[in-house]
Amino acid sequence: MPAANDAGTPIPAVGMPYRVSAKDPEVLQVTADTSSCDCRWYLELDWSCQGRTDTARIDDNGRPFRTNAITDLPRYMYGTQEHRWEPYL
Repeated sequence: MPAANDAGTPIPAVGMPYRVSAKDPEVLQVTADTSSCDCRWYLELDWSCQGRTDTARIDDNGRPFRTNAITDLPRYMYGTQEHRWEPYL
């Protein structure tokens, strides 16, 4: 199923002209937000290497990620350096 927004409009994939290796990895930062829904989602990363291709599913240990609207609720962010959730200021 192709990626789409809530209205079902397809979202085209962004070209990624990067070369990566174990010694030169590419780090991607993904940000997700919503103002009106409780969304469950995952990423699919298409890759190719020496003629092989596949799709890697990126999720939360086998479960979809979850992004909620947080109007009037406390906010937190994951500190990638500290490896823990912290209040969002």
